[in-house]
Amino acid sequence: MYYIKKCAMYLVILLFTIMTGYTLMDMEESSKTFPLIMSFLNFFVYIVMLLSISYKEGQDAYKVLIANDAERRQIAITGEDKPLRLKEEFAVWKGFFIPALSCLIQIVLILLHVIVYEISGGTAVFGELFFYTVLSIYPIFHYTIGKVSLYLCLILPLVTILGAGFGYYLGGKKIKLQQDHIKEIHDQIYNK
Repeated sequence: MYYIKKCAMYLVILLFTIMTGYTLMDMEESSKTFPLIMSFLNFFVYIVMLLSISYKEGQDAYKVLIANDAERRQIAITGEDKPLRLKEEFAVWKGFFIPALSCLIQIVLILLHVIVYEISGGTAVFGELFFYTVLSIYPIFHYTIGKVSLYLCLILPLVTILGAGFGYYLGGKKIKLQQDHIKEIHDQIYNK
């Protein structure tokens, strides 16, 4: 349940980006320059929001790891059993797993589109579902190359997973460097 709660924010960001992409597809401009610029801006804003949220989650998770380590030391000294927040601790794999979980719906719909629509020439329902899942990146391809390749649409889940994982790692790394710096200053002050 914890991981599902965490991936909800990534889903909300993706839905806002998809809604913006849908709006951009409805633009009836004489030139394609404005919708193209807005499409790139939409995708850029998506990446910035993705990185900033995952960066903050990485920081918070590393702080939980530090707090749990302090609790573990206290448990070792006193023998008293205290509950630890193990699910919330920093682990690099969580930075990639949680966004992958949020992209699961999109990946499944892309695979369904490949199986039903592309290979067997199936119904248009899966084509529309696929279309709505990739709308955040679709306008970029629509206004530049004129059509959308299925394989190009796999960029969005890949960007989501790698971008969020990278932001999560950097957030945790920042807190780790701060803690190392604090320990170094502490050792200098107390000559240890």
